[in-house]
Amino acid sequence: MPHLETHDVKIAFEESGARRGNPVLLLHGWPDDASTWKAVSSQLQERSFRLIAPYLRGFGGTVFRNDNASRTANGAVLAMDAIALMDGLGIERFSVVGHDWGSNIAEALAIGWPDRIDRMALLSSIPRMGGLETPPFRQAQRDWYHWFMATKRGAEAIERDPHGFARIHPLQYLAR
Repeated sequence: MPHLETHDVKIAFEESGARRGNPVLLLHGWPDDASTWKAVSSQLQERSFRLIAPYLRGFGGTVFRNDNASRTANGAVLAMDAIALMDGLGIERFSVVGHDWGSNIAEALAIGWPDRIDRMALLSSIPRMGGLETPPFRQAQRDWYHWFMATKRGAEAIERDPHGFARIHPLQYLAR
């Protein structure tokens, strides 16, 4: 698997499709990884796209290079990783597809580097940028884990029992 080294991280990524095709950056969500895109990659490859699917910080073969590297899921930090990857690959302009947490990174890319983004698609997105309204209660119930993880106590609870957290099915709370 190819890697690209930055100051803070060694980014693992999958690359496929037409080497000279229009580049598409595929950003996975949580708790997924770059393999999320395997189901649609063949269809995009048939259309001669060049696909780049990085493993975000803390996922797959992406590793921290120093103890001071930020261990965060902050969309802006992850967007800087994405720009470093695309710079390292010599790609100036690209389309970006973000799923779940990856959609937040795609938003940060579009806001921070609008001249670099050709097109953008957001899947299973929870808008974080742009001052959008608070979601309706039913949607907030579906996205409870995002809110939970954003609190210090939630993050500590997950750290104490990651397997227990991974076994919770979010839809069980909607049946009430």
